[in-house]
Amino acid sequence: MSNKKDRVKIPESALFIKPEILCQLMFYAQHVPKEVGGFGIATIHKAENYIEVDEVFLMYQETDETECILKSRAISLMYDEMVSQGKDCGSVNFWWHSHDTMSSFFSGQDNETLEDWPGDYLIGLVINKKMEFKCKIMTKVPVQMMCEIPVYIMWGGSENALAWKEEIKNKVIDKPKPEISNKVVKYKKKQERKYKPLNEMTEEEFQEFQDGFYTNYMSHEGNENSLDIPTVVIPDDEDWD
Repeated sequence: MSNKKDRVKIPESALFIKPEILCQLMFYAQHVPKEVGGFGIATIHKAENYIEVDEVFLMYQETDETECILKSRAISLMYDEMVSQGKDCGSVNFWWHSHDTMSSFFSGQDNETLEDWPGDYLIGLVINKKMEFKCKIMTKVPVQMMCEIPVYIMWGGSENALAWKEEIKNKVIDKPKPEISNKVVKYKKKQERKYKPLNEMTEEEFQEFQDGFYTNYMSHEGNENSLDIPTVVIPDDEDWD
């Protein structure tokens, strides 16, 4: 068995969406007052371990507040459109749908849709009007399993990204930071003297106590109300030994 420190941590996979694909998905979600869904094509980047959505299709469907029903006839029409455009029907590996105003999550029915996919794997994405995302991958190779992966937007993938970066560079500057003086200000914390009970003091300790008490008294001279003079009981001479 290899040492735990020697094990290679497998990087987490993720789904990346281009800005134009994001706009298309959100346009569908915002302009349909119920659930809506479709399929698409995604590229698997095995070396970098991530998935990139390349294209999404809106399907012919029946919708209500809780589901969108994709008829088998609608899938056949999608394949017909792909063939007419010279696209590979076998490249469909992405399924998306919205949850309208509800939170984005995979319901039991959503999981069943993933599991019933006839291909080796399917990438599922749930969105809503608040632009919340959830993504799952269902695979049947080598065994059937599902796992959730994070979703990121490829903001740098826009056609205008380079121009926007240059604009930011030319127009946005950091505010100068105020100069900080190197002078160190030291604060001397007033030390509180703690004395023993009088009957446990030596003569030197008692003298120190008297000197401190006198100094405290003189600092309050003329302001008797601010002075709290304790009652001190001086022990008999035999108690000093």
